[in-house]
Amino acid sequence: SNWKIPGGKDLIEGKKAIKEIQYFSRNTDLMQAVKKDKEYRCEACGYYLHVNGSYIVDCHHMKPVGMDVERKANKKDLLVLCPNCHRVAHTRDSPLELADIKAVLKENGVQVIINK
Repeated sequence: SNWKIPGGKDLIEGKKAIKEIQYFSRNTDLMQAVKKDKEYRCEACGYYLHVNGSYIVDCHHMKPVGMDVERKANKKDLLVLCPNCHRVAHTRDSPLELADIKAVLKENGVQVIINK
């Protein structure tokens, strides 16, 4: 049966559409090098996961790429974070720093695997 949301609208998904987007480019070679240097491990909680040949980890720009015009890529500006910690980092307009992310984890009773 078709489930309906209040107001009687059908919940339809999967329709093909064309979308044009504008995005800020990132230096993927630098991000891969930083992930490798940090052994593909989250710097905030220590999470590590390798699935089907892929490491489940993100590179987080402490100074968001979209805040400036073009700039030189800088290794010191990048943190390696698991998807959950990366979401935590972006819970305010100015991204949280590594110490702040760790504090949020601690305040919420999240077990940290490593404490680097």
